[in-house]
Amino acid sequence: MKRKITVLLALVASVGIGAATVQGLHAQTKPKAFTIAEIEVLDRAALDAFVKVGTPVVQEAGGHPLALGQKIVARVGEAPKAVILVEWDSLEKAEAYYKSPTYTRLAPQRDKAWRAIRSFVVESATPGLAPFEGSKAYAISEYEPLDKAASEAYNKAAVSVVQTAGGRASGVAGGKIVALVGEAPKGVTLVEFNSLGQAETFYKSPDLTNLQPQLEKARKVTRSYIVDRF
Repeated sequence: MKRKITVLLALVASVGIGAATVQGLHAQTKPKAFTIAEIEVLDRAALDAFVKVGTPVVQEAGGHPLALGQKIVARVGEAPKAVILVEWDSLEKAEAYYKSPTYTRLAPQRDKAWRAIRSFVVESATPGLAPFEGSKAYAISEYEPLDKAASEAYNKAAVSVVQTAGGRASGVAGGKIVALVGEAPKGVTLVEFNSLGQAETFYKSPDLTNLQPQLEKARKVTRSYIVDRF
């Protein structure tokens, strides 16, 4: 497991890469941010070689790796080949890292190891949320907003259902989104679950099905998938 996390840190170091929960408050006052990056691994040996260089860079920049998903279950639309997910202490720290000379200097090594297909950083709309635990399963949905009031009402209802199912909401629905590679979605939701099985059970549950009419008034889901941990 230690080696897997190290590899993930290296990946995050080189990739151009909903609603509030009341579970334990985090000490920070600024909202967290999350990098969601879709990648294609090109050379495993080059990837392993990058580990020693990339690991301390991400740690020093304030990034907290959550998962490298190579097993991805599509729900709506086509799922990406692989996804990297990293939590940041703030959007400012994430943006500073991707604009840093160190990030630019690592480009040649990064390009040998993998190709960044699409990536963006999304800020949580709610400060003070507890950090994610990492190495779990993550449900990611992209959407187009339809009605702001309906969306806020849906967020409140959905958080309760997510918590009952054992999930943890990130609060990113409605948060600022910054594109890094490719075009960023207009809206994103991100939820952490203890396992892929728990996430799949949640999306088949009657409680979520009952919220479908509210969801359809609030937003149009354009893509949705579940990222399994390593």
